Amino acid sequence: MIRIPEKVSQPLCFLNASTSSFSPYLQQDMIHEIFFKCLSKGDIACINSLCLVNVHHYIFLMHLIDTVNLKVHGPWDLSFLDAETLGIDIEDEPQITNRTLLKSYQKLVRGVEDGAGVTRLTMYKGLKLNYLLDRAEEAGIDVGVYDDIIDVLGDICVEHTYVILISNNILKGSRGKATKVQLLLLKLLQCDKPEVPELVALLVFTYIIFNKCLYGDNHLYPYVKTYSHTSTHIEGLFPLIAGGCFPTSLTICEDALVEENDLGTGGKIELKED
Repeated sequence: MIRIPEKVSQPLCFLNASTSSFSPYLQQDMIHEIFFKCLSKGDIACINSLCLVNVHHYIFLMHLIDTVNLKVHGPWDLSFLDAETLGIDIEDEPQITNRTLLKSYQKLVRGVEDGAGVTRLTMYKGLKLNYLLDRAEEAGIDVGVYDDIIDVLGDICVEHTYVILISNNILKGSRGKATKVQLLLLKLLQCDKPEVPELVALLVFTYIIFNKCLYGDNHLYPYVKTYSHTSTHIEGLFPLIAGGCFPTSLTICEDALVEENDLGTGGKIELKED
């Protein structure tokens, strides 16, 4: 995401915070202001351009990136469902650096339908699908799921805590498209399909904590529901899908049971400790 060249090939001139060209003579207070303006808008390319000017800008910006609180000053379309936000103690939660998070953010966020953004989600050890569905029903979400899906997946625990960046909606261009097209989009964005528990955790926790329904009410498609293909398969069933929070319903079923135009695929990137 952030790199510094051996030299700058031509002089650059500063115009304003939305441009990609900057003077090598900017003061730190101006760099600081530009950084936070660009970051709040999710304009990582602008920050990268500023890094390329000279080594002094680069060092100062790396310090800002490493120390900024992204929950407070980060992109408006980046949400957090980590231990702190969930209000639980997760001793083995991976420590993801801001550089790692922003690198994956830049890859994934541009491909999300309706500009819905992305969420940094912690899938913690011991989390079960049955627990998520119970929390959903307690919150007033109408849950629809086959008994055989519950029988197979309900009590499977997350074996080890991990962190993903997951899309808050299906990917642009995936709605109503064939599986081959969806796989191509995933490849282009360098991401994977989410698993059923990951998608359900995103939907349930987002509704409970932020009172917001994802994969549902959509400005581009206001009269349809939204479901995502997942990477979860159960023998004897088609690939499973999840979604349809419109505004407070949650369905997990096989893909043959929903309208084609309601179905696309979300995306996720697993975040690793540096």
